[in-house]
Amino acid sequence: MICKGIKIRNFRNIEDQYITFSPGVNVVIGLNAQGKTNLIEAINFITMGKSFRRVPDADLIRYGCDSAELELYYKTGQYASSIRIIISRDRPKVIFRRKEEVPKINKIMGLFRAVLFCPSHLSIVQAGPDVRRSWIDLFLSQSYFFYLGLLQDYNKILKNRNALLKAMKARLTGYDYYHNFRLEEKFAAEDIALLDTYSKQLAEKSARVSDLRCRILERIKPILDEFYGKITLDYPVKEEILMKYMPSAFVNGIEPYDAEECEMAVNLPPDIFNNPRENYFYNKYVSLYERHVLKEIRMGSTCFGCHRDDIEIYLNGKEARFFASQGQQRTVALAIKLAEAQLTYQMTDEFPVFLLDDVLSELDEKRKAYVLKEIFDCQVIITSCERIDPEVIKQAPDIKLIHAENGVFTTVEG
Repeated sequence: MICKGIKIRNFRNIEDQYITFSPGVNVVIGLNAQGKTNLIEAINFITMGKSFRRVPDADLIRYGCDSAELELYYKTGQYASSIRIIISRDRPKVIFRRKEEVPKINKIMGLFRAVLFCPSHLSIVQAGPDVRRSWIDLFLSQSYFFYLGLLQDYNKILKNRNALLKAMKARLTGYDYYHNFRLEEKFAAEDIALLDTYSKQLAEKSARVSDLRCRILERIKPILDEFYGKITLDYPVKEEILMKYMPSAFVNGIEPYDAEECEMAVNLPPDIFNNPRENYFYNKYVSLYERHVLKEIRMGSTCFGCHRDDIEIYLNGKEARFFASQGQQRTVALAIKLAEAQLTYQMTDEFPVFLLDDVLSELDEKRKAYVLKEIFDCQVIITSCERIDPEVIKQAPDIKLIHAENGVFTTVEG
């Protein structure tokens, strides 16, 4: 996978630029606030259809302008193509594959694949469950063309179910919060039937999402072990890393946690004609919705589902979020990103493009050298406030230096 170039118009502080890239290592150098991260954000926007900074699309448009436009040219195998996105303040974004308009962002997911590594990713171990869910969901969206649509369907059902629960909550009296009652005593039959329909639909989608997350974690675990072992080869004591998927069907803070049942369900083997794990998740969620319907009505929100799942990371049997040092947590984040790229290669026979946004300054020399060594077989786009030591990148092929200043990008000769 190669990013040949990108046209950017009125995106952040970039007015009108066309930047081309070497198929090897591209180093974008400049002071802070000159547009380096905006360039990475623009490339990654094509990958995921939204900003990794988690801001509304309208905030990406250059001040004083009504729209922004990105067009990325890429090559996969012997096939060259382009993706164009127009962002407007007053209407949904418009997406083109080559010259043909496509209706939804999930129609381009996975066409151009990139692995983003920025300073915030160094806290993937320490951050909350939503960060790890976002990581695995983006990875799955690039790996399976149908996954983003599945996730969007789930979120739509979740939104509708929560709206219904809030409406039902509004009909409760103070007495109802402390005494049980039958649904038929408080709500219309059509509302009860609609809640039941939403519950079964949500259980079905949640079971599918959780199963796919488990599948991808099963594939990435041995790769993660290998990379973490290589990075920590000179440690005096060998460290064991473990990633565990924790579905809210079993870990929800409402029912007692049964570790054996959780592990059994997560590790159920797939079957050609049936999916025991997905079926088990579905039945578990349906049962939870039925047993805790009053609690959810009183809260006005859905307490169970893949939107509350987590991925726990352990080092030597202890949860890394609480017991690992900052250096260990950064090493885990490095290994996760490298494993993500390697698994992408195994699944597609192509390495993704590496986008490293000012992350090398956060690493010590050993980890910096290791990361660059491991990704020299891929196309790499690196941003940095300082020139990277030529000794560190001298083995990389096709090095291109690009200078960024006030949203303008120029190639540095020599």
